[in-house]
Amino acid sequence: MTQVTLNKLNKDIQDIKVKLNKIVNILEEEHELTEIAKKELEEARKTPLAEYVDLSFSIQYRFHQRQINFSINWIKSLVNTLKIVSEC
Repeated sequence: MTQVTLNKLNKDIQDIKVKLNKIVNILEEEHELTEIAKKELEEARKTPLAEYVDLSFSIQYRFHQRQINFSINWIKSLVNTLKIVSEC
């Protein structure tokens, strides 16, 4: 049992080393943007902020909707618990 565990542990460590080496290689490389990416970035910088979509309302709406759903589910659970208690 111990040998199997040690072999598995050793394999996992070797896998981690390979993945870390890949990450280090990626981080050490110097990356250049493609011409298409440079062009898109230039166009995006020219776009006035007023043309961007304001997502804050949508995010707030979804947040409040989740809070309401949570509250409804909590109340349903409480009602069910009270029914069970009252039947006893």
